[in-house]
Amino acid sequence: MGEAQIIEGTTEEIMARLRDAYPEQNLRVTVEPQEEDLLQGMLLPPGTIRDEAHLIALLKEGLSGARHAVTDETWKQRKAEVRRRAGALA
Repeated sequence: MGEAQIIEGTTEEIMARLRDAYPEQNLRVTVEPQEEDLLQGMLLPPGTIRDEAHLIALLKEGLSGARHAVTDETWKQRKAEVRRRAGALA
């Protein structure tokens, strides 16, 4: 068996090149997508921060909302909600 080679391009481009180079061979191809490629087609859970620009937009949106007093009870409720969500993920 020959040595492995790295060929870059789209899956279609790579398969076309391999079919041309080895027309009589039955080929098996392993694709290792780049990390950014994995995220592009992925459906992210609501509330997921995608990048710095998205984080800034969320912060601006949150800061532009109606103002309300934050009390000790508010923090207790927030902490309880965070713990509930963390428990759901575990």
